[in-house]
Amino acid sequence: MIKKELIEEIKRNNIYTDSVKEALKQAQISHKNQLRDDRNTVLEGHIYPIAFSILKRYPGKDFLEDLVVLALLHDTMEDDDDFDEKSCRKIFNDEVCENVKKLTKDEKTIRSYSGNNENLYELLKYLRNKEYIEDVNDSNEVCRIVKLEDRINNLQSTKKNGTTPQTLRYIIESDTLFHSLAKSIKSFDYMPLLKKEIDRLSS
Repeated sequence: MIKKELIEEIKRNNIYTDSVKEALKQAQISHKNQLRDDRNTVLEGHIYPIAFSILKRYPGKDFLEDLVVLALLHDTMEDDDDFDEKSCRKIFNDEVCENVKKLTKDEKTIRSYSGNNENLYELLKYLRNKEYIEDVNDSNEVCRIVKLEDRINNLQSTKKNGTTPQTLRYIIESDTLFHSLAKSIKSFDYMPLLKKEIDRLSS
């Protein structure tokens, strides 16, 4: 998914607003030169595909613009030390910034505790994510949808590679923590998507 195709789809949905334009710009700044484990860029392998999926699943919804803005921004505070809550509020409204903050996790502390022990690192991530997902579950629908889209994209991007600590954590989290989150969304059924990826990685 490239930026040009995404913008064309945004325009087709009549939400190419100043807020969306600013979110596109900030996503480019915050994720510049970042790569995923599969060597795709974060923008083209994660951020843009999530926004595109949302456009396809929720056409005509009155919260579509909010969904796309959050999809573009959901990892910015987490991945960009220069983009914090104060920076966000200079560009976006309070609701947008609160939503981004709600979806932001602190990865650095966990790594400092676990060092090079990957099993411990993944266990600590699971425990932290359990609390985090429970918190997201109590948030607004826009946050819950973007978090589910984030997880679906991460699952789809994960190669079936046996029982690595990360894969095991993804399977367990998705099969437990994300079920209630998926069931809370009435406007789209995420359960089949979750099950498909869980089964693929588990088989």
